[in-house]
Amino acid sequence: MVKTKLTGAQIQELNTLVEADTRANPYIRNGQSYFNNLCEISPETAEEIRGTSVDPFYNDTIIGEFFQAII
Repeated sequence: MVKTKLTGAQIQELNTLVEADTRANPYIRNGQSYFNNLCEISPETAEEIRGTSVDPFYNDTIIGEFFQAII
């Protein structure tokens, strides 16, 4: 499905950015933060998942599937 996968270093960076987001703004949902930060780290990957069944922006419950798609 997703052709542009993230490296281990990019995944670590993504998790670090999401952690910082949730500390700075507790009102942002994890799915929003993961997608927004993915746009910064790998815009190509973000475009590939935008609007698909693994896009976590509106649905935090699919973050596991999101990771399976980008790794």
